[in-house]
Amino acid sequence: MIPNHDRFIEAIHGRLLASVRYFSRTDGSVVERILAPVDYGPGPEDVDGLSRFRFWDFGEDVAPHMVSLLPQEIVDLHVLARVFDPAQVTERPAQWSVPRKWTA
Repeated sequence: MIPNHDRFIEAIHGRLLASVRYFSRTDGSVVERILAPVDYGPGPEDVDGLSRFRFWDFGEDVAPHMVSLLPQEIVDLHVLARVFDPAQVTERPAQWSVPRKWTA
């Protein structure tokens, strides 16, 4: 887990965006993005069974997509006072690991 794991979970429930600095395997460097925290846990595509922090990237410069990060890939995470619309998260699992009451 990351030091502010509890804030991450609160951000899911509050639908709050986060500023996330993380090591991007694609870029081979640390990047900073504004992302929507959406889940924490192992996903069906994770053959290793490890829990990951999942974020929705609304795609300012790329197509919208899910960002799935292991704890050690996250350099820094700050929850922002900016709300996102869950209806814009178009890639969803059949069941979330973290229960929530999103109406959309």
